[in-house]
Amino acid sequence: MKSYSIVCSTYEEAVNKARLLHGDAMRILRRRDFTVSGLVGLGGRSRCEVEVFVVDSAAEHDDVSSESEESESKAVDINDEETSYSQFFEENDKQAEQLKRENALGLGALRRDDSMRVLDPFLEKARRLLNINDFNEDFSERLLADVRKQLVSALPGLPSSQNFEILLLDNIVSSFESDHITQLYPPRFFVLAGSSGVGKTAAASKIGNLFSSGLGKSVEVVSLVNGEVGSPGLDAAVDPNGVFHTEHGCNESLESIIGPMPKDIYIIDSFSFSANDDQSRERLLSFYQRLPKDDAKYFLVMDASMKDKDVVRVFSLYENIAFQSLVLTKCDESETIGNVISVCNRYGLPLLFITDGKDLMANIHFASSFAVLSKLKGFDLDMDMLVQNN
Repeated sequence: MKSYSIVCSTYEEAVNKARLLHGDAMRILRRRDFTVSGLVGLGGRSRCEVEVFVVDSAAEHDDVSSESEESESKAVDINDEETSYSQFFEENDKQAEQLKRENALGLGALRRDDSMRVLDPFLEKARRLLNINDFNEDFSERLLADVRKQLVSALPGLPSSQNFEILLLDNIVSSFESDHITQLYPPRFFVLAGSSGVGKTAAASKIGNLFSSGLGKSVEVVSLVNGEVGSPGLDAAVDPNGVFHTEHGCNESLESIIGPMPKDIYIIDSFSFSANDDQSRERLLSFYQRLPKDDAKYFLVMDASMKDKDVVRVFSLYENIAFQSLVLTKCDESETIGNVISVCNRYGLPLLFITDGKDLMANIHFASSFAVLSKLKGFDLDMDMLVQNN
């Protein structure tokens, strides 16, 4: 039985994402709640991880009663946890109602106590910085609510301007995760997907060179085209780092793509398709299904300047693909990173790489808290000094 791990801000978000990715055949194995520490020990954020598996619908159809009983038994036996959606959501609703009552009491206290207005300059500064860095509205409001609670709990003390900026940064970097496992242990089939023009091809070359020079792996970058065969009879090009570059059609067999001299890693630069091109979409998804499940992972490539409506559209195009993490491109052009952080937080996806510049041999960075800090604007703090001290 193959299981999938999904991490989101809340249990309800994790379950909704699991159902979106895997449909009604999804079943929950276990739930784990934990807290992600902030940059300097402040601003820790609660996270929820659910582990799920997908029931074989054909097997269920053959023997519905016995399969159902067996699945129920297995799920309950694991740490004696419940697997019913209604029971889980009932627990989540109770927690939400309790939190709502606590928030209501807190807001009531703020209205009764005019001295709380001393927090307004801090919150206004936070709102301005979030706006400068292009964080979306929903993310900003949630983060501001967390910052407000932290300031209230510290009263009557007030932070210095520098300490407040550190507090705000702490909340930002604790709102997303980095995909460190893939950075160190990439899958054999490293599949890049995304809209046209976001920089997939450049990102594929950068990642290929990083894995070749940094990890000492043999790498082939495959430009996957929408057709039968890409460039039959042509030899692979080899770049200065020893990375092979080939072109193949999505209807080719996997054996044909691998060829007589298998590589450690194949980076698949997938072709893009429009929202109304169902035929191209089906071709690409059919190719994905031919990849070995245990050796293939999928990564969404995003332009740093993409807006909410563009992000929603992309996820709708790839609704059946369980993306491992995000690859961020064109940071040097957009000069903002806030919306991508908002996307990571909203969809529970970690960041993998941050790329900028047109040099195919360089300008790629492992996504980390400090890499994100370096892209933020408007702060008075010396970011370089902050990184060195931590």
